[in-house]
Amino acid sequence: MGTVGLKKTDWRGRTSEVGYWVSPWARGHGIAAEATRALAQWALTDHRFERLELRAATANTASRKTALAAGFRHEGILRNAGFVHDGRVDLVLFSLVADDLRGS
Repeated sequence: MGTVGLKKTDWRGRTSEVGYWVSPWARGHGIAAEATRALAQWALTDHRFERLELRAATANTASRKTALAAGFRHEGILRNAGFVHDGRVDLVLFSLVADDLRGS
């Protein structure tokens, strides 16, 4: 149905980037947001990570909504930082830090 995982993990710095993909037939049901929330909880709580990042192409509205639904906060635009089938794109940077889960 889909996958969610961590990449570019810095174990010493306790940071990582979250990535996800959902099969077309399973999209639109909140699966990616739920899985991303669970992964973030695991990383930030169980493994004491300090920061998770999530990047989405500016034109990828569904992925941007998923990031927000998972509790990530919008930080800004990374210009010309991504590559998709059509070439280079700007990326939206989202983050979730340990204090976000503690309500700080």
